Amino acid sequence: MADCLFCMIVQGKIPATVVYQDADVIAINDAYPRAPFHVLVMPKKHVPKLSELEDPV
Repeated sequence: MADCLFCMIVQGKIPATVVYQDADVIAINDAYPRAPFHVLVMPKKHVPKLSELEDPV
């Protein structure tokens, strides 16, 4: 999705520190961490709602 912040991170249009990635997910350091180790894990495919995930990741 063109205006989705997370899609732009996945596409490399917005810089992020990637700590893990595979074919389905990417994990990045949070830009504004609330804990010493704060990582965001997201699917590489745009999913509007968590309930719309096809398989648990």
